[in-house]
Amino acid sequence: MASFGVGSEEIRSKMTLYVFTGNEYSASVDPESLQILTYLRLTLQKEEENEEIEIKYTCKHWESPTGVFPTLVSDGLYYTGVDSIIKELKKQGLDLDADCSDEELAEISAYSAFLSDRLKKALLYLHWVEAKNYTEVTRGWLSGATVFPFTLYILSRQHRLAKQVIMTSSSGNTSNNTSTIEQCGIELLSQAEEAISLLAGRLGDQKYFYGSSLSSFDVLVFGYLDLIAQYELPGNNQLGTRLKSLVQLTNFCSDIREKAYPEIKSRHVSTSSSMSPSSPLRKDPTFWIFVGVAGILLIAQGMRVGLTRKLLK
Repeated sequence: MASFGVGSEEIRSKMTLYVFTGNEYSASVDPESLQILTYLRLTLQKEEENEEIEIKYTCKHWESPTGVFPTLVSDGLYYTGVDSIIKELKKQGLDLDADCSDEELAEISAYSAFLSDRLKKALLYLHWVEAKNYTEVTRGWLSGATVFPFTLYILSRQHRLAKQVIMTSSSGNTSNNTSTIEQCGIELLSQAEEAISLLAGRLGDQKYFYGSSLSSFDVLVFGYLDLIAQYELPGNNQLGTRLKSLVQLTNFCSDIREKAYPEIKSRHVSTSSSMSPSSPLRKDPTFWIFVGVAGILLIAQGMRVGLTRKLLK
């Protein structure tokens, strides 16, 4: 289904793509950004340093012209959302679905909406809401992507937005308390696990979902599953455990990863060192300035309280 080897001479306009940053194990830790990056890699069949496509990695939403990720700027127009961006890329000659029939394209569209509802929300919960994962993994890699105080602001913002998305999935209770959010998360993970099982059945013994050639649907599936496969989460790792048991899907992810990102390590993220003394956050001078100021304030507060007590005696 793929149209490989599309050269830059066929691209009609200069484009800029804004994506959420990644780490040493993933090109992006945002599934939709990873989907678009993978789509480009597989259509261009070369490194991202393409003269016609500038890719900007950032975790600061204000650096994206729309405030969201991913965002594609083409001919002065802004495109957000995976479907909209892929549609524009196809207009520019980058088409993984060139050989798909109309029926297959309609099926891909329906499957894509289904996966966005089931897997995207589950990943939001696992990485940005589930307490242990959020504290020991997400906070660790984000501290290496930017510096204080942006780290705390972005963490707080993403955590809040993720909880809002989770709560919209609630079938009844909309109270924003911990137990309600956890219950919503359990429901989302159960639905996501079912979706992963359905994907395994749909793939079967095929190399890709539509035969021996790649399609945009393969890219969409990879963007979700690879972010599950690459993280050994210390908290709830229900989806990772399920994915490991499905050899055909793990092989599928490995194949696409090797094709699109041969330079990126393929292994589980280590959680034990995410906030160790060698963490980039702790190496940043601003971090220690903050610690020093906080320490001075605590000492001053203690001295003030002690002096007040002495005067009252």
